[in-house]
Order: sequence, then C-alpha cells, then structure tokens
Amino acid sequence: MKAMNPTILDVTDRAKDFQKSDLKKKWVEGELSNFDYLMALNTYAGRSYNDINQYPVFPWIVKDYSSRNLDFNNIEAERASQVFRRLDTPIGAMRENKKNDAMEKYENWDESLNGEPAFHYGTHYSNAGLVINFLIRLEPFTSLNI
Repeated sequence: MKAMNPTILDVTDRAKDFQKSDLKKKWVEGELSNFDYLMALNTYAGRSYNDINQYPVFPWIVKDYSSRNLDFNNIEAERASQVFRRLDTPIGAMRENKKNDAMEKYENWDESLNGEPAFHYGTHYSNAGLVINFLIRLEPFTSLNI
C-alpha cells in the first residue's frame, strides 16, 4: 500500500497548533478583530458552519437590554459591570435563583436511580435545535420556510 502524502492529510493537535500561532498576540495588539479571533478559536475547536451540530459559538457578553443606547467605545469602568456580564460565570448561573436551581439539581441527583452522573445543566450550550431556531429567523432560511 502506498504511503499517504503528509502534506495532503495531516492530523495534528489543534490546541498545540493554536499555541504556535500568533493569533492571540495579534488579537491582544488589536491587529485582529474580536469576530476574527473568535472564528479562529471556533475553527481550531473543530466548529464549522458546515455542521449544524458543531456550529460556531460566541460568548453572550451584553447584559444591559433596557438602555436605549449603548456606546461600546465609551463605557466608564464603574458602568461596565452593568453593561457586560461576568464571563467567569455560566449563563445558567447569572441569576441567583437559576444558580441555586442548578446547584440543587446537582446535589440531589441520585446516580443509582438515574444511571448518569450528576450534572448542573441538562443541555449543551449549542445543539442542532438551538441552531435551527436561530437560523429560521435569518434570511435566506426565513423565506425558504414560508
């Protein structure tokens, strides 16, 4: 059997490849937009628009939906905590009652009855159903489904 040409098919460690790249440096120095950096992260993570089960994900960062206008170029430090969500906390724990519900579910889960290990959230942050629900609201998907 003929050996494969390694330049055609090269299975690599994406995490190591990302570390070797200068993408993070370019992003930190403002040479790469947030969108381009996040798309690169999604690509290195194996996400793609071509697979509805591995659709690219972007962090939900804004939490102020009541202000009439938000100028992201001019937000004072003391106001930033009112505009942007905490990125060290999962979306499912943003509100104290939701955080407590998730913790209670985890603590009260009986693996012997359910056959699965305890968990905080019963669904993944990205799945085909959520992607389709989002896409149906965008063209050309909206017109195609009328």
